[in-house]
Order: sequence, then structure tokens, then C-alpha cells
Amino acid sequence: MNSTLITTLLERADKTLEDAHYLHFERKSYESAVSRAYYAMYYATEACLLSTDQTVSSHKGLIAQFGKHFVKTGFIEPQYGRMLANIYQQRQLSDYEVSYELSESESAEAIVNSGAFIRCIRDYLKVD
Repeated sequence: MNSTLITTLLERADKTLEDAHYLHFERKSYESAVSRAYYAMYYATEACLLSTDQTVSSHKGLIAQFGKHFVKTGFIEPQYGRMLANIYQQRQLSDYEVSYELSESESAEAIVNSGAFIRCIRDYLKVD
């Protein structure tokens, strides 16, 4: 386990979540905020997987491996797996479907969920 890289990924998750807050509250750019909230969760998930020497090469692989190694085994509650899968779908639509628009409340929920997800991963990894 590479604890330095895990710490770096968690720091990146925190910074990316801060970016999501800025995009949501200051810029009112809800699709971009959700994209950043997703990536914050992505980095936290990557850190979690790395703690068990798991690596992935795709977003879908990250979600699948997280579910297999942490949710299905009971280490992480299922709601967090659902949060990750849901925000991934929102990010896909936000980034690639030009006509897709997120509401302010959907964006806010994604940011709240992202923060809860990161806290959950930090608690699991026992990293402050």
C-alpha cells in the first residue's frame, strides 16, 4: 500500500470538491459542479482501491471494483456505492449530452453526497 499516494489522492478529492462548491455557488454552473463532485469521489475511490493494491483503467471499472471489494464485502455501506454510480451517470449526461441540464437542487445534492462519500472513505481508511 502506497500511503503517500493515498494521501495525495484524498487531498486531490478535497480540492476537487472545493472546486465543485465554487462552480455551484459562485458560477451557478451546475453541470460543471457535478462533474467536479464526481471527480472528487473518483479520487477518493481510487485511494480506497489503492489501499488494497487494486488499480483500474476506466471509470466503469472503478465503480465495479469499488462495489466488488468494498460494498459487497460489507466494508462500505451500499448507499455509497449507489451514490458513486448515480453521480457517474449525471456526470456522463452533463459532459456529453449538450441538451442535458441539471437543476440547482440536483447539483447541490451531488455536492452533499460527494462530501459524505469522501468522509466515508476517510473514515474507512482512518485518514483525517
